[in-house]
Amino acid sequence: MLVFQSVAALFAVYMLARHAPRAYAALRGRAGDRVGALVPALNVALALAILVVAVKGLAGALISR
Repeated sequence: MLVFQSVAALFAVYMLARHAPRAYAALRGRAGDRVGALVPALNVALALAILVVAVKGLAGALISR
């Protein structure tokens, strides 16, 4: 389970690096259409949720050892 949580955390970091600049631009109002701007913001929210769950699982697994 530790390997899965590590891969999930790395995936979340990758998704944040990929979608955070476009989400930031959407929040600043520099993105194109509203629907197109919503997609990166949703991806950032999902990546943050994945990262929180993965880090929580990793911390719990490592502390219990």
